[in-house]
Amino acid sequence: MNPYSGISPVPASAPGHRAVVPPGQGGRRETSSYRALAPGGAGFCYRICTGTSESRLTAHYSLLTANSTYTFSAKEKDSETGLSYFGSRYYNSDLSIWLSVDPMADKYPSMSSYVYCANNPVKLVDPNGEDIWEINEEGRIINHDKSFTEKDIVYRIDNNGNRIEGEFVAFDYGTIEQQKSITYSPDGKTVDTYDMYQVRGDDNGTKLFEFIAQTVSGAGIEVSQIQCGEEGKNGLNFITCSHEKPHDEVRNGNTYTVSSEKSGWLVFSGRLQYGYTIRAWNHSHPSSTNASEADMSLKASANKILQDSGRACPQYNIYHVPSKKTIPY
Repeated sequence: MNPYSGISPVPASAPGHRAVVPPGQGGRRETSSYRALAPGGAGFCYRICTGTSESRLTAHYSLLTANSTYTFSAKEKDSETGLSYFGSRYYNSDLSIWLSVDPMADKYPSMSSYVYCANNPVKLVDPNGEDIWEINEEGRIINHDKSFTEKDIVYRIDNNGNRIEGEFVAFDYGTIEQQKSITYSPDGKTVDTYDMYQVRGDDNGTKLFEFIAQTVSGAGIEVSQIQCGEEGKNGLNFITCSHEKPHDEVRNGNTYTVSSEKSGWLVFSGRLQYGYTIRAWNHSHPSSTNASEADMSLKASANKILQDSGRACPQYNIYHVPSKKTIPY
């Protein structure tokens, strides 16, 4: 009889633990838990227990035990959702499933759209963050090159499609974790797209937000930045632009020029209101330093949703492009 019927690593209450029940041989079953090995510090310890005897031969082995958000896959687990982010889709390690299809699934019709690395992760890898974007004066993405693997770079281009010298922002590989262009209707009649960038790190998010805001301000277009999760280098930033130019509205016989930025609200209502901790909600103003009626209405609506779910309300700010100042409201 094998005297070692079970192993029981760190307690079940330890971060990242997973409980399994290995087979016993004539004795009781032990519970096995572990912390996943990860870059940046993590580890495990375990004890070996005899199968039937009340006395236990115990051996402890331990590595570094610092908590880490990185898991066995070496991908960072989102502290807000508990999901592992692989660059283009999320993975639920508890259920061992992807939450969306492979974005390149149409190129491989013979393969399941939910597999990873063609079901051959030992031989193949799936890197992320390998992108160059070129945007015009309205913030619209004119070109998206996914073949570059050194940096994440956003360039500004002129009306002829040429890059403007010195007009770009660059980040470490993988900083822009996700970018989507999403179809919506700005007025219930016409169809357009808005762009969303998911950026890791508050400084990086602010850098991209201000760059796009300065790029589109000449056209009177606004941009949003919503900061979530913990503050600092691990902060999760959503930069959005709906490319809406100012338009005239008649109110009580008076004509007003109105600017709007709907994509921040669309990302909030479609995603961020569900469990995310929102610290700050910024949007750019090409000229005015004052919050508009629409700004105050958005603030009130978002605050009500957050308060009704027992969460704190964020700080709301205007980024005044001409002065480059951030103004709370």
